[in-house]
Amino acid sequence: MLIDKTTGEMFLYSPIGGDFFGESISSMEVIEGLRSLDGKRATVRINSPGGDVFEGVAIYNALRRYEGGVDVVVDSLCASIASVIALAGETRTSAKGSMWMIHRAMTFAWGNQ
Repeated sequence: MLIDKTTGEMFLYSPIGGDFFGESISSMEVIEGLRSLDGKRATVRINSPGGDVFEGVAIYNALRRYEGGVDVVVDSLCASIASVIALAGETRTSAKGSMWMIHRAMTFAWGNQ
């Protein structure tokens, strides 16, 4: 996750939570990123296919309680749990050509019994 302390921008440009390639964003990274802004207003820019629901909910709650305030800009894709994270912003803007994908919660199970 990239953070620009000068502008207050945080770039959530990866899957949320663990992924197979190790290129994801955790709730702890977001919390540490917010702390690094020292109360400055944050602009969270999103380009994410979504990911782990519980990590996403933790990110949403961290953004909502951030004392400096949060604005969200969807730069490209805002899918699945990333769409929930985007709702944490006091303002939400979608860039031209961007897309949101919202769906009901899903799960699966398998086994040998």
